[in-house]
Amino acid sequence: MPHKAEELQSDSDAHQILGVINQFITGWENANPKQVLSTLSKDKGLILIGTDLDEYWQGYESLVKPVTDMTESITDAQYEWGAGEPLLKFQGDIGWAVGKLTLEFGSQQDRTSLVMRTTLVFSRSDEAWKIVHGHFSIGQ
Repeated sequence: MPHKAEELQSDSDAHQILGVINQFITGWENANPKQVLSTLSKDKGLILIGTDLDEYWQGYESLVKPVTDMTESITDAQYEWGAGEPLLKFQGDIGWAVGKLTLEFGSQQDRTSLVMRTTLVFSRSDEAWKIVHGHFSIGQ
């Protein structure tokens, strides 16, 4: 996954953040809720906002069941970032990724495609980057 080099603290930070993003995405593609959940901070301040009106979760524990249910219900998922995305920036132990993430899912005969405006915020603690905030939205 490409990234912009501006304001990166190091290539190592970029590589680590992109690894977390890849693990998050492949967890969804492989219908593996444990893999998705492993990318999230266990902090009670974690907030994830989905594309549906009622998809607003705070704290790791509030996400366990929804992530498990959603990974089981989405079939044949494939994710792809827009060209040159995600854009990465860092400041100290906080980093963020922004871009348009396309999700395609369903059967070969009935595919659905959604372009999600995506923001992921990461925090580094104990040398590991974790998602502390995620926001996904679909334009009307």
